[in-house]
Amino acid sequence: MANVNHVDTELANLNINDEEEDPMVVLEENKADEELYDLCLVGRVITDSIVNFTSLRNTLADLWHPLRGVSIIELENKRILFRFYSEIDLKRVMDGMPWFFNRHLIIFHRLARDEDPNLIPLWNAAFWVQIHNLPKGVTSEGTSRQLGDFIGKFMEYNSAMVTRGGGKFMRIRVLLDIRKPLKRKKRISIEQNKFIYVIFQYERLSLFYFICGRLGHGESFCEVRLTLGNQQVEFG
Repeated sequence: MANVNHVDTELANLNINDEEEDPMVVLEENKADEELYDLCLVGRVITDSIVNFTSLRNTLADLWHPLRGVSIIELENKRILFRFYSEIDLKRVMDGMPWFFNRHLIIFHRLARDEDPNLIPLWNAAFWVQIHNLPKGVTSEGTSRQLGDFIGKFMEYNSAMVTRGGGKFMRIRVLLDIRKPLKRKKRISIEQNKFIYVIFQYERLSLFYFICGRLGHGESFCEVRLTLGNQQVEFG
């Protein structure tokens, strides 16, 4: 009976403030969910044709030879998830871009933890571009950034001038929006009232059509070419 009276006394003294002060144990979020896309790339092949996923998976795994392995998973809408197990393997693949499958460019994006691989826009690809016809004294990083941002988005540059075939050129790495035509040249001022054109040469270009200047298709699939009909096209 004494125990019952003791319980009644405690219940009588209980109020809402006691509930507010009673500490709640907060459960941590699943760390595995946060790290779901660590060391992951999402990509797609730039082509309207059907891509043989098994062939692509085997080809890339053979090309990359990752030390810790890679899982290549087919997603919706022709997207592919590449899960690496080492930062070194992932960086080596990113540094080696651009990559191709059957001459078609593969667009990649490194996923952050909160990004959905099915929603990320996939339109940008990294390319090395040679800058020819640069006069002496204008090969600084500042010039590289200006030209890189004109071509696309500047990423990095090689400070050493490269000599090939009797000529010298500078190399810069840029992020290109493949929906836009490739830039071929740029008029620059070197002295008062004196101008020259620097010429851009893109390394390791994939399927590309000169009329529209865009990557990802040839003449047969170019909308601009179709609008010209039988009109003769001059290059140069």
